[in-house]
Amino acid sequence: MRAVVAILSVVAVAALLALVGSGPPPARAQAADDCVALGTPGDFSVFVRDGYAASNTQVDGRVFAGGDVTVSGWAVGVTGTPDAGRVDLLVGGDLTANGTQAPNGSVRYAGTFSGQLATPNGTLEQAPLPFDPDAELATLTALSDRLGAAEATGTVSSPDAAGAVRMTGDDARRNVFVVTAAQFGEARELLIRVPPGSTTVVTVLGDDPSTASPNPLTQVAYWNGSAYQQLGDAPPAELAALRDATLWNVPQASRLQIGPGLAWPGSVLAPRADVELTGNAQLYGQLWARSLHGQGTSRTGRFSGCLPPADDEPDADVGLAPTCRDAFVDATSMRLRNRGDETVAVRWHDEESAQSGRFTVRPGHDRFFRVRDARRPHVIVARAGGTTVRVRASRRPCGGAVRLQKVVTGPSPGGAWTVRLRSDVGTGRDVALTPGVPRTVLLRGRVTTGEVPSGQVPGGVRYALSEPDPRGATQVTIDRPFVTITDRQLLRATVVNAYPEPSPDPTPGGTGDPTPVDPFDPPGSGRPGGGPAPPVGTPAPPVGPPLVPGAGADLTLEETIAPPVVRRDGSATVTLRIRNRGPQPAVDAVVRELPRLDPDDLNRVAVVDAHAVSGTDPGFDADAVRCTTRRPVRCALGTLPPGAGVTLRVRGRVRALGRLQNVTLVTSRTPDPNATNNVAAAGVRVVADRPALSVRIVAPRTVRVGQRFGYRVVATGGAPGGAAFVRICHRPAADLLVTAHPGAVRRGGALCRDVRRLGRGDRAGFTVHAVGRRQTPGPLRRLRATADAPGLPSPARDATVVRVVGGLPDGLG
Repeated sequence: MRAVVAILSVVAVAALLALVGSGPPPARAQAADDCVALGTPGDFSVFVRDGYAASNTQVDGRVFAGGDVTVSGWAVGVTGTPDAGRVDLLVGGDLTANGTQAPNGSVRYAGTFSGQLATPNGTLEQAPLPFDPDAELATLTALSDRLGAAEATGTVSSPDAAGAVRMTGDDARRNVFVVTAAQFGEARELLIRVPPGSTTVVTVLGDDPSTASPNPLTQVAYWNGSAYQQLGDAPPAELAALRDATLWNVPQASRLQIGPGLAWPGSVLAPRADVELTGNAQLYGQLWARSLHGQGTSRTGRFSGCLPPADDEPDADVGLAPTCRDAFVDATSMRLRNRGDETVAVRWHDEESAQSGRFTVRPGHDRFFRVRDARRPHVIVARAGGTTVRVRASRRPCGGAVRLQKVVTGPSPGGAWTVRLRSDVGTGRDVALTPGVPRTVLLRGRVTTGEVPSGQVPGGVRYALSEPDPRGATQVTIDRPFVTITDRQLLRATVVNAYPEPSPDPTPGGTGDPTPVDPFDPPGSGRPGGGPAPPVGTPAPPVGPPLVPGAGADLTLEETIAPPVVRRDGSATVTLRIRNRGPQPAVDAVVRELPRLDPDDLNRVAVVDAHAVSGTDPGFDADAVRCTTRRPVRCALGTLPPGAGVTLRVRGRVRALGRLQNVTLVTSRTPDPNATNNVAAAGVRVVADRPALSVRIVAPRTVRVGQRFGYRVVATGGAPGGAAFVRICHRPAADLLVTAHPGAVRRGGALCRDVRRLGRGDRAGFTVHAVGRRQTPGPLRRLRATADAPGLPSPARDATVVRVVGGLPDGLG
């Protein structure tokens, strides 16, 4: 079997990896009572809430598992002194052991025991747990989340040519580094340089960090004063102290893989993760996680660093920070963080526009909200209880990257394959993948609105990956057909094209068959080598045995939207054409729209309030089609025989302005050797029939010098629904003396009024009282006004003139 592999390396954007602190505070002696006490979990080398499984390895210290434990060829408490009163293995469920021993202590289990386990210096007995593992795990989770919300104080470099990533901190007390799971997985070497005696906290954010694939991590090393040194069993005392004071905090991942054959320095806190040690990895430190399995040794090591208690965090329970600018909706995103232990009510406003809002944030959570009209500067003021914070919004565009990998098995036709990336907001890229030619794909991203645990991001731009022309491949798979780009996001996807090998038995009547090729497990399978899990809510492809080339169903999907240009609140029709081009029936076929990730952003939606009208090819059972009547639309098609097709038409109103995109997906229970043509996208442009906002100045045509007169500035909401957060402004002529302006306030040299909303036909404005100055007879005085609101392409404008004539009016004086 020949394999041609093209790995597309991603050069991360500089901002993706540059996390720069503000400089070290003065060093001070660290009192013991300033550090978090780890309590019961701190007494164990391995502490997992659920199950533990291991074989042909050992743990130097003690182990607690709240669930079932299955071990073979295994030992625990190897380096301890003989003490029958010390429980080296404490199990909350059933214990199954073969060829195992606890040579220096005792073993207790709460469930049942089967197998053989030697305890020459202790006992083996059944007993209830002496503490509540749920409460202990909750405490660890809160600690992990709190550490994950801490700002970085050290810098993380981009990978050099050898894949080395350098973490540098100069705080004599504690250095905090923040990396993404993608950065963690892409590094070939992690090089740490911090002062002797300091604590190191490395927070890894994101899903499923792994050191194993595709480029395994080879070492984690510390600076010894002249070079970086990897730490083995007997490092120098100063470096051993740094290793023991290192904590790898993984607050978000549900799976963490360490290995193969890696000497991992420091302790690991991953309270939500199922941890896997592969290839006899060596963990020099403690581990706190949800579960642990694999073949790896937990070596002697106890965390000796100082973690900050809750009262060592910033005094304010509420923090406000900018994120990035969302170019798709012309809005900038803000993050409000609640560090306290109570839900807070927040009110915010923008000093540069009429925008404001209110919401609540739960303790230990972040709330993301948007400020519209990102083309202009904004200063956001947020108040929660007695705390007020003021931050300038960011105008940096949101963006990330995807690393593509192409694998071709069998006789390759050569040349390049086109991979198509289409987003759910109307953008896309076509990327030519040639074996051996690396490519970098930078993509627009976004930060959606919503509340999430501190350190997480609620969502981004979803891209669908497909390969329109597999160039004769009999089996085509994409291990991550959907990627979601938030901000500073780095993701991976692999495209596999399999071509059949010549039969090994070319003689007539021979029995040789082509060997099925399936180099990857299904996405999110959790097995070694499996691809990364798709975004939450992405339908998983059918899981089954490797396909014989050409077997299965081959569903294809085409999508169009007509008319291509629609007025807002007008009707559009989405037409979907599905056909089974494979040799087997597509059982329980389903076509569905991808659900939107951002409920506050209508630009994510092309068609709303939809109803489905199905039309089918001759011979297909039209009665088998069942469609939902609300978005996201989902149609169950029943079974499509080979060659059969169905056409669906979904009609509805379009509510949002701009270029909109609709992404759909078709799947079935039958294995599909070419899933790249199961995704389709189509766009529609939505225009407004009348302006959403207008403004007018009503003023007399002529006034006399010294005469008091008044004029009015009025804004009106237009079609279809008016505008929100309206600012009405007027700059008086320099030669007119303004005496009063009820309803307006001065902003610089202008008079302005902010209105939260002007619906269709609604009016709002203010009156200006002025006097024509004596020195200004004759010339025309031009009066100008604007009305603006976020989302408008330009402000509404109006102007008029007033002539000031000489002489005082009769009867005055």
